[in-house]
Amino acid sequence: MQEEPRFGVRILCCQYAVLPHWNWDHLAAPYWRFYWNRSRNGVVRHEDREIAMPANSMFLIAPDTDYDSRSDDPIEQLHIHFIADRPFDAPPPGILALPFEPEPSTLVGILVEGTVDGAVTPGQLAARCALCCWALTHVPESWLRHGCPDDAIGRAQDYMLGKLSQRMTNADIAERVNLSVRTFLRRFHEVTGESCQDWFRRRRIQQACLLLHLTRRGIDQIAAECGFCDRHHFSRVFKELRGIPPATYRRISVHLNRPFENQTPEA
Repeated sequence: MQEEPRFGVRILCCQYAVLPHWNWDHLAAPYWRFYWNRSRNGVVRHEDREIAMPANSMFLIAPDTDYDSRSDDPIEQLHIHFIADRPFDAPPPGILALPFEPEPSTLVGILVEGTVDGAVTPGQLAARCALCCWALTHVPESWLRHGCPDDAIGRAQDYMLGKLSQRMTNADIAERVNLSVRTFLRRFHEVTGESCQDWFRRRRIQQACLLLHLTRRGIDQIAAECGFCDRHHFSRVFKELRGIPPATYRRISVHLNRPFENQTPEA
């Protein structure tokens, strides 16, 4: 029997609500976002381009896509934030308009139905995972990561991902994969298009975003867990890469990433 590769999605937030407005800047985060807007007044801005979200449309936004949202009027919206396993774990930034199909519309209907005593039903648990997996079927092949083409660089990346709390020199990493520093740095840049330390720093900030989103740990503790010497250095690098300070990022996350709740509009 052929062994199937393991794959899964982890739901971070699933919410259906009527929002009084939807005006946020710099919403880049290290997870996928699925949106369904019942209202027709939602707009996102990405790379100097405005993308309207028509009524009942569905959109998928890749991790680390820097975009702004706009709606001065109340907006009725279902959104899901989730993480997906390889090969969907490191796509380039981008926004996909998803096609209208009956099956996902049925799944959306399950998620926006009322719950009993605020509880999430088993059907809703299954529906939100199914909806995320359906959305991922429309991700372009060019966005997928099937593995590093350079085995030594792939091993170096895996090693760094396991050591996000530590500060490592290029020499430390090169020695780990039995390459000279010069050869390692050249090959790393050829594979990734960026320097080893830039790549490592970006991954540490991604981890910090998840900790700010998922935990109540203090910023000092998160800075240390992500390999930064102090809060000041961490905050400076975070703002450089994300456009906002970590405290602001957490405040937005608290507002946007609450646990699943249905807030059905009044008739």
